[in-house]
Amino acid sequence: MRRSEDLAAELNDPKRRIEALYRTYASRVLDFARNRGSSLDEAEDVVSEVFLVCWRRPEEIPDEPLGWLLGVARRVLANQRRSKGRKAALRHRMAKDVLPSSDSEEWAGSFDTRAQLRAALVNLRDEDREVLLLVGWDGLAYREAASVLGCSPRAFALRLHRARARLMKQMGPMWTFGGAEGIANEGEGP
Repeated sequence: MRRSEDLAAELNDPKRRIEALYRTYASRVLDFARNRGSSLDEAEDVVSEVFLVCWRRPEEIPDEPLGWLLGVARRVLANQRRSKGRKAALRHRMAKDVLPSSDSEEWAGSFDTRAQLRAALVNLRDEDREVLLLVGWDGLAYREAASVLGCSPRAFALRLHRARARLMKQMGPMWTFGGAEGIANEGEGP
């Protein structure tokens, strides 16, 4: 009899009800996300988002919650896919727009070098790409770029130096910054 009283108390207390729902259904929501192609990290994010919705809208949770929970998970997955698509499109535009057009006299590199540079930029961490683009794409001086990032010009110079090194590592040992002044070496020093 004690168990049914505990269960009734859990169902009447929103916090305890959500905890009980999590214990009961989190693994099902995780499996649902994993079965739809999500990585483990992405699937765990889906579970977190689903139960955050439960926390915010406990009055909407039906008595038989599994279908509702999986419906929320389906919408979270759709949002993740759209977000990934937007990020990929932005990275593509950034990598494409950061380089001069193929008929530009500023750019003496071959198509392969431009493609390699685009791929390297896309594969950099967001922080490194931002530092390089502030100088190369936006044409900002160190002082201006440092202001954008909220750091000192010296700190920006150090970040830029490290970002250039990571970009060179991505590009490989045969590539130098000589042909890509706009990305690697523009801006005034600290």
